[in-house]
Amino acid sequence: MPSEIFTRPQITPGDKQTPVWQKLMEIWKNDYEKLRNELELCEDEKKAAKLRGRIAEVKANLALNNEMPIVD
Repeated sequence: MPSEIFTRPQITPGDKQTPVWQKLMEIWKNDYEKLRNELELCEDEKKAAKLRGRIAEVKANLALNNEMPIVD
C-alpha cells in the first residue's frame, strides 16, 4: 500500500466568520478551560495522561483559527 501524505482542507478567512465556526471556537475554548481545571486536580497518572491528550487535541483545533494561509 503506497504511503499517502495527509492534507488538511484549507479553512478560509470567510469560513472563520461563520456562526458555526464561532460556535466551535466557543465550545473548544470552554472545553480547554474545563480540561485544564480537571488536570490541575487530577492525581491519577493514567487519567492525567488522557487529559493531556485531550487538551492537545483541543489546542490543535483552536490553533486552526490562527493558522496563516499558505502563500505560493
